[in-house]
Amino acid sequence: MKVKNADEFYKILERKAIYPVFQPIVNLQTGDVAGYEALSRIDRHDTTLMISDLFVIAEQVGCVWKLEKLCRNKALKAAANKPEHAKLFLNVDGNIIQDKSFIQGFTNRKAAKAGVPSCDIVFEITERSDIENYQILQQIMKHYADQGLSLIHISEPTRRRGIS
Repeated sequence: MKVKNADEFYKILERKAIYPVFQPIVNLQTGDVAGYEALSRIDRHDTTLMISDLFVIAEQVGCVWKLEKLCRNKALKAAANKPEHAKLFLNVDGNIIQDKSFIQGFTNRKAAKAGVPSCDIVFEITERSDIENYQILQQIMKHYADQGLSLIHISEPTRRRGIS
């Protein structure tokens, strides 16, 4: 089956044409910035694809981890200069741990190399994929908790109500 825009997707991956932007997460009671959510953008002006399109294509061609790994790596490198103790929120696909090419400990190694303490990292399970198997969710939570990382799940309907 031919996947629409797959060639463009592979070119973006090959060129590592992704860059992070950081959205502040503000404590509404104090007004202080509690952390930053790392969001990825495409670093190519000759594409009509959006980052959300890349994740859809990645799922169709079986490269979600490859794309997510690139986004995480870029975000961690750029977060090296974040304020001390500010949390870094990274999006994670809830089914990524099942990917055959998933690399355990990748985030901790990259975070250590960038000088980002693992206790400052919070994984947010994205709304891109629903986790219907709660054993997998427990496995994901244990996997990241064992590495000293935090994990939250925010569903799309919750975001729309403004409870993120």
